[in-house]
Amino acid sequence: MSCDISVIVLTYFPDKCKLLSTLKSVLLQKNISYEILIADDGSDNFYKSEIEEIMEKYKFTDYKFVTHPKNQGTVINFYDAVKQAKGKVIKPISPGDYFYSEITLFNVLKFMKENNADIAFGNLVYYYLDGNFNSVNIKEPICDKPYFCYNNYNSGKIAKHLIKYSDFICGAALFYKTSVLLEGLSKIAGLVIYAEDSITQLFALEGKRILKTDEYVVFYEYGTGISTKKSNGSNRIFDDFLSFYGWLNRAFPKKKYINNAIKRFDLIRNNKKLRYYLYRLTLPDNNFYSLKQKFVLKNYKSNDYGLDFFNKVAGR
Repeated sequence: MSCDISVIVLTYFPDKCKLLSTLKSVLLQKNISYEILIADDGSDNFYKSEIEEIMEKYKFTDYKFVTHPKNQGTVINFYDAVKQAKGKVIKPISPGDYFYSEITLFNVLKFMKENNADIAFGNLVYYYLDGNFNSVNIKEPICDKPYFCYNNYNSGKIAKHLIKYSDFICGAALFYKTSVLLEGLSKIAGLVIYAEDSITQLFALEGKRILKTDEYVVFYEYGTGISTKKSNGSNRIFDDFLSFYGWLNRAFPKKKYINNAIKRFDLIRNNKKLRYYLYRLTLPDNNFYSLKQKFVLKNYKSNDYGLDFFNKVAGR
């Protein structure tokens, strides 16, 4: 039996408290039908019994486990869960990230239906805890105006923003139509290992509707994911992008900016930062966009949000 949304909780050696708080933020959602899939990527312990206890506590039965005996990487872990999902829309989420309010799923689904969105995203509250709640003033993408053009949508412009200017959408903010996501993941599974949200770039090139709602959707724990923590995660992401862009370059040979993006990523991946910046200077379009990004960020303040729901689910 289908439902409105499948929430896929992606786990890999999760923190128990964060995992249960994330699940609580899902279980408190109102006015919408949803299922929960816990997709674990080879953890020795992903707290199965504790998950079952919280489901019983909230009298929620529409959940399932999708597990892997060995680590497969984020994309395969995600893809295997999506293949078992019965919701019309997919929302991936990770332990430590929480929905913004008890009607977040309802609001986003309503937005997607009203605007015929294939992919949707909203604002994030980037945060970290050191005993106190601390917000981080980050905006991704930096220039989001094209995603608000609901009536005169231009996928080509969005593809340039994502690839030519590397102005990415944070994966924690994304919601996908299930049919669209399944088709896309089938193309990149095995090619991309960790950067599952890179698929939005393929969707833009294919002309899919990627739209933004100007509402907060998720409290995103900054500094713990593979793309934000200070470890070898950055190198893994660069490797993923180089592999992915090589495939995109073959699939869309007329898009010259894809090849330029490969050159930029290759330089920065090999720590040739000076050559990277010199190369950027040879691309006037990119150089202008970088200045525009700096201007937008200088005037951006991420503080118009509330913490009531966060405190409720995180037990603060």
